[in-house]
Amino acid sequence: VVDGYDGLVGKPVDLNNALVGEALKGGEVVVQANPSGVRISPNEYELDDGQIVIVPLRSDQRTYGALYIENLQGSLSSQDISLAEILGDTAGDVIERIRQSDQLSTGALVESETDLLNKEGVNRRLREEFSRSTDYQSPLTVCLVQVDKVASKTSDSAEVQQQVMKKMIDRVREQLRDYDIVGKFSENTLIIGLVSYKSQEAQFWVEGLRRDIASSPFDVQGKRITATISVGIAESNPEDTWDSLIDHASAALDISAKQQNKVTVFS
Repeated sequence: VVDGYDGLVGKPVDLNNALVGEALKGGEVVVQANPSGVRISPNEYELDDGQIVIVPLRSDQRTYGALYIENLQGSLSSQDISLAEILGDTAGDVIERIRQSDQLSTGALVESETDLLNKEGVNRRLREEFSRSTDYQSPLTVCLVQVDKVASKTSDSAEVQQQVMKKMIDRVREQLRDYDIVGKFSENTLIIGLVSYKSQEAQFWVEGLRRDIASSPFDVQGKRITATISVGIAESNPEDTWDSLIDHASAALDISAKQQNKVTVFS
């Protein structure tokens, strides 16, 4: 950061008169050579030469900020500016997802018992991600993960099954990336959205999860309980609707559930 901006840290941007304000309010890239007038704030240092590029951090819903670039040695190429715009759009989408996640976590779309998105919450979040993946032609793979019936000698086998489900949720969360999506699909089934994963990558990840769960018993009510999972995987394609994608994952899960402890990819 140029020393001349030290005094502006934490100060508001002049949205009405500054070039940064123009980019923020209009949601469009601003490029100027040898700029005159206010760039950020009236108290900024003077820029006698060079080029500025201001890229909004935007999502489909709104603009969250701006990437401000000063080039004192020359001018950025149109290709460089296009790359900066892609970076700004990506950052805007990430901020949007974080914001939506925060809103969901404080609403009625989260199960208080597991702190997991309920069926309505995860369906809404995955539909948004499905639309984004379609627009940007990026992969999205959906996995339905079902806990196979747990053999228990205790009198309350339903309680054991519920405890195993909770522990399985913790195991899944440990292995997911921060931006992947997980929630309840049914009482004993999770739905997972693996962002930017093709079906082959998802299968590799899920097989690791399946082996981990099958080989590592859970501690439940003072006993070591062995459990397995059955998984159906489906990758979104351009011709898919959200409903057809879920149907494909469900069909794959049905095949796995018949044999148990199995992963099936829809094809």
